[in-house]
Amino acid sequence: GGRGDVVPSYYAIVTSLPTASHASNNYYSYCTLAVLPRHHTSSRHPELFLSTSDNSVIIVNTSTATIVDLDCRSRISSPILSMSFAPNGRFLACFLQSLILTVISTNFET
Repeated sequence: GGRGDVVPSYYAIVTSLPTASHASNNYYSYCTLAVLPRHHTSSRHPELFLSTSDNSVIIVNTSTATIVDLDCRSRISSPILSMSFAPNGRFLACFLQSLILTVISTNFET
């Protein structure tokens, strides 16, 4: 890494989770991710939150590889570019492509 090195604009996650096939089957890509630590989940395994290019979020259970689409398209006005959990794991701050910061509960009810 010298000073003139160019940082790639895209990265990849190598995982055995079925996220790539899920995105391909549903015609979207992922914008960002956040990991909810296992001590904040009911399964006691980390959960992977992935924002999608069609303004939604999916949650991947890392122990069972199940994928749940939260279908928050009606509440999110543009793709989520950045996500961060509150220290207690109950809230998720989402920064949208439309330059809006919104905070929602991790169960996406409020």
